[in-house]
Amino acid sequence: MLANGTRMRRISDPVRRLPHYAPIFLLPRMSHPCLSCGACCAAYRVSFHWSEAEAELGGQVPVALTEVLDAHQRCMRGTWAKQPRCVALGGTIGESVACTIYEHRPSVCRELSMAWEHGEPSPQCDKARIAHGLAPLTPEDVARALGRAID
Repeated sequence: MLANGTRMRRISDPVRRLPHYAPIFLLPRMSHPCLSCGACCAAYRVSFHWSEAEAELGGQVPVALTEVLDAHQRCMRGTWAKQPRCVALGGTIGESVACTIYEHRPSVCRELSMAWEHGEPSPQCDKARIAHGLAPLTPEDVARALGRAID
């Protein structure tokens, strides 16, 4: 329980069996739209250069959460499936989600921007949201959620 009396919710996720990865607790509703979406984590194959999962080479992605894609790439477990869902995604899509390895996520995840986060649309974000029955974000949605002035 937090100091303000709000309860924390434990996410039901197989990653919780892995002892030392990022926390799998979510604070109550936060304003960033990604924390109530998660569609991109369950729409695309998340593939990256194998070295991102090799600690000896400076990689930070937990190798146990990846699988070999080809000689040069690995992918996050669960994302190479017919109905992809990254094993590191905790929570319920469209409600409350979090990446359980956020600080150690692959570069491809770091590079994907939410629609209008930087003042531009994101076709990948829109496509993923639509695939999960969520409306694409508008510039007004993002400005309101992030506490920015609406032009």
